[in-house]
Amino acid sequence: MTDKCSDIFNILLDYLKNYQNLDTSILENIEARKNGKTFNIKEHIKGMIFSLLSNQRKWGTIYQNKKVIEEIFFYFDKNKLKKTDYNYFIKKLKNKKLANRSIKSQMQNLKYNIEVLEQIEKEYNSMDYFVSALKPRAIAVLLASPESPYKLKQMKFALVLEYLRNVGIDTAKPDVHIIRILKRLGYINQNSNNEEKQALDIIEKMSIETGIPISKIDFLLWHYCSEDFCNICSANPKCNICVIKKYCKESKMSIIDEIEEFVKSMPIGYEFSTKWFKTELSKKYNRSEDSYIPSDYCYNRKNNGIIYEEQPHYFLYIKRGKYQYVGKEYVFNGVPIHNPKQK
Repeated sequence: MTDKCSDIFNILLDYLKNYQNLDTSILENIEARKNGKTFNIKEHIKGMIFSLLSNQRKWGTIYQNKKVIEEIFFYFDKNKLKKTDYNYFIKKLKNKKLANRSIKSQMQNLKYNIEVLEQIEKEYNSMDYFVSALKPRAIAVLLASPESPYKLKQMKFALVLEYLRNVGIDTAKPDVHIIRILKRLGYINQNSNNEEKQALDIIEKMSIETGIPISKIDFLLWHYCSEDFCNICSANPKCNICVIKKYCKESKMSIIDEIEEFVKSMPIGYEFSTKWFKTELSKKYNRSEDSYIPSDYCYNRKNNGIIYEEQPHYFLYIKRGKYQYVGKEYVFNGVPIHNPKQK
């Protein structure tokens, strides 16, 4: 697991360098806590509200309108928030297209949730002490469980973990993006009964084995999937440009797609052996070497089982085990030699 994880995360780290507007706020908060910052009650309320707003909608619009949201919520002044009728927040958010399907229930319970945070602060002297006293998943259970006296309404396990990350706690939010990519990479069973817990278990284990913080792993995987950022391993995956597809158990690329992509890096006139061709493609796409037969894609060669007129052509056959890349635009005026495959 360690080598595979390290490879995946190193590839994603390099890939994300091409993106300028990634949301690094959670990583910054975690680094700040690591360097000794304590988060006050106003910052905890802010973290909770942004977590609620992230529910059942794309994050990009919320991220782009953080300053607008801060203004709507009076910069998270708890007294103003508790005194304000919940319909005010609903109207403001809907006008700015920042609401979600649960916004009415969320805003109806905002005053109650703030009072829960105040009660915790009273009992533990500070919210910061409370959220850092136990492991993140234990705190998430306390704040999400219906049986708990500290239950935050409209916040289940994953949303509480999001809130904890917003106040600098190193954990992951096992949302639909994280669960989906972990399934595609073969880490989560397709019929798992508790995908959120399994996803968190896996990311925690990855962190231990690679030395990469849990939050950084979440950051890499989530941004790679999110439609608002890289949008590669999303609900409609772009497998043809995925940089980690060789590790994927559900890659939708055909063998022809893989060869089409592979030859883009080959210079015209490049000569190669059958062994090299098969080995390199197998390594890149995690498919059997026998899947790749260069003579199937030759202008001057015709194999049994291949419809020559419909097959893409890239190569010229030179001699047994030797080929030359000439590209798809090559003009071939000869007659292809029929070469029956050995039975």
